Amino acid sequence: MNSSQCPTQDTEVQQRSRASRRRLRQRVVRAKMQSQANHSMCHQVNNISGTAGLVVTDNVKGFDKATLVSWTGFVPVGMAESKEKEDFRTHAMMPCSNETHALMVRFGSPMELRDSMQGACEVMKILEIEDCVERRQLVAWLAICAHQLALSSQGCRVLQKAIEVVSSSDLVVLSKQLEPYVLELAQSPHGNFVLAKMVERMPPVSISFVIERLQGNASKIAENKYGCRVLERLIEHCSEERLVVLVRELIADADVLSRHQFGNFVVQHLLEHGAPPLRSSIAQQLLPCISALAMHRNASHVVQKALDFSDVAMQTQIAEFLEAGHPNSLVDVACSRYGSYVISSLARFPCTRSRVCARISCDINILQESQYGKRTLQCFRLMPHGPP
Repeated sequence: MNSSQCPTQDTEVQQRSRASRRRLRQRVVRAKMQSQANHSMCHQVNNISGTAGLVVTDNVKGFDKATLVSWTGFVPVGMAESKEKEDFRTHAMMPCSNETHALMVRFGSPMELRDSMQGACEVMKILEIEDCVERRQLVAWLAICAHQLALSSQGCRVLQKAIEVVSSSDLVVLSKQLEPYVLELAQSPHGNFVLAKMVERMPPVSISFVIERLQGNASKIAENKYGCRVLERLIEHCSEERLVVLVRELIADADVLSRHQFGNFVVQHLLEHGAPPLRSSIAQQLLPCISALAMHRNASHVVQKALDFSDVAMQTQIAEFLEAGHPNSLVDVACSRYGSYVISSLARFPCTRSRVCARISCDINILQESQYGKRTLQCFRLMPHGPP
């Protein structure tokens, strides 16, 4: 062997030796990281109390990589990990009972229900079965990622069905998982239905967390396209004593909400379902600008609702404020598109019919020139007869 080749061979041997040691170190590091990840996966769970058939375990042997991903949404080291799966990993729980294993094998990750109509329908069918044990295990399975399901098109349907059919203790399991996200769910096109269903199904004492989370944001939620529905369900199913803080916020902004596209429905609900003192408080808030509200597209419905559900004293007071002409006269209101309906509704109440009739009789000619004024005259039977 040529002496000039020795340094080259020695260098190659050293390089191979270093590469071998580097690969060995990398294998050790990967094995250690895999072990830590598997151990972490089993402990990064939500505290779901009262669930049957689900326990936390450190024994993850026997599950291949694909099974772990499909069951828990956890992506082992070395696999690409999207933000979606990273978010879900914190909610992962390893199933251990045979029954729960069967459910997980059948349905896979609960996250798969979010956009799967077929999967959602299958789960809803099982929820309707009278097997309480299986149903309770399924609720625990759904609770693993209840927040994400509630925000999805199909997942919210599954949760609504679960809320309809499960026991009170299982409802607590779901509510605990959704409690931190009440504001987000209330303003979600899907989540609002889940919250509304909980309000309808659960006793008022059990949905105090919904009321507490909405406090300080009542008017904001009332003006939201989806949040207004949640407030309407609360008004229907809860006493004023439980809603006192929310109601106080809504009354303070009653005139603004009455004009709002969605807020007006919340004010109408308060007038329809509230006690007389509550109705009176809302009416007092509306009276200073009652004529302008009566002419408004949205607020006119609120004024009509106030008249329908007020007592004689309040109906008379509303008519007096409309006659006072601030900022618009009674005739102006009667000649407007939406105000004409409000003035016409005064013809239905004996306490207001005669006084309003006498007031508009003085301006029949003006009302006749308006297509909406003519409607008002017809309601009060003041439309003059034409020539014979």
